[in-house]
Amino acid sequence: MASATTKAVRTRLIKLALGLPGAFEDHPWGETVAKVGGKVFVFFGTGTSADQGFGFSVKLPQSSSVALMLPNVESTGYGLGKSGWVTVRLGDGSLPTEMFEEWILESYRAVAPKRVVKAMDEGGAPSSKNASAKKKAAPKKKAAAPKKKVAAPKKKAAAPKKKVAAPKKKAAAPKKVSKPKRATPAKRAALPKAVAKPTAKRKIAAQKKR
Repeated sequence: MASATTKAVRTRLIKLALGLPGAFEDHPWGETVAKVGGKVFVFFGTGTSADQGFGFSVKLPQSSSVALMLPNVESTGYGLGKSGWVTVRLGDGSLPTEMFEEWILESYRAVAPKRVVKAMDEGGAPSSKNASAKKKAAPKKKAAAPKKKVAAPKKKAAAPKKKVAAPKKKAAAPKKVSKPKRATPAKRAALPKAVAKPTAKRKIAAQKKR
């Protein structure tokens, strides 16, 4: 049977795994697993097997080769070891809990959908020290968008004022024609006398003279 120490570590790791974005608990084949996007990223076993003690399996695409060098760590069976899965078998004694937490986070990143991992990275990935203690925060209600102010009706543009026509210039008064000045007596003498037209009487007198 797993000791009180191993049970506490198992409970802590399960809490960490289920606290990750989109993770949930399932129980296929009678054991406890953590899933994300419908896929398992940690097998926690039943926790009651006397011959196996405490154990879990994770997918370590980056650090599986290093993990397999440690005692009580082996490649996971059923062909999963080829994909980087490793299984940890530990009983009593000092347990490197922080290292196990790092392995669970690596397994989560390897299995979770890329969009979920990206969203977690943008929001800040949980560290191994505080991720297990972090509770799921209730989704915050979106702040109501501020109401748009009703724009005041625009004033109609004033009609352009008609230009006052400039007063027409008065027509110039006609120039007065100056009357010809009367000739003085001296000037009259100088003027040639008009030849008088012969009248009928004169014509008869002229003929008699002839």
